[in-house]
Amino acid sequence: MRRAVLIDITQPQVLDLTLLVDEVEIIHKKYQGQHPDILFSLDKFIKQNNLKLDKISYLVLLEGQGSFSGVRQAAAILNTIHLIKKINIFGLDVRKYPSREQIIRAIQKEARKKHGFLKPIYSGEPNITYPSNKK
Repeated sequence: MRRAVLIDITQPQVLDLTLLVDEVEIIHKKYQGQHPDILFSLDKFIKQNNLKLDKISYLVLLEGQGSFSGVRQAAAILNTIHLIKKINIFGLDVRKYPSREQIIRAIQKEARKKHGFLKPIYSGEPNITYPSNKK
């Protein structure tokens, strides 16, 4: 039995976590807020569903849209988990898979491959603002 957690950070101010068992959606949870804490929410989701990180076959990051910082943060977290726990991780560009069914089919295909570190897919350049000069 393959267990996976699908991490969707493509919606503004929403972190969407889904537990997949053999590529079938079992549990779905949304965390909302201005800056949802990815690591805290992922840990809470895993514990609430009586999972152990060692029993998860792979982690999938939906990316290609959403905030630059959110994608960067999620990629860093997943790469760290991969490094320490040797859990297979990969990302999917949501711009290539517009429906949930297409995402699940892509997961089925990618889950059979061995993946290394995750290279983030950004929707664009970071939006960097300069502080105003206050006098």
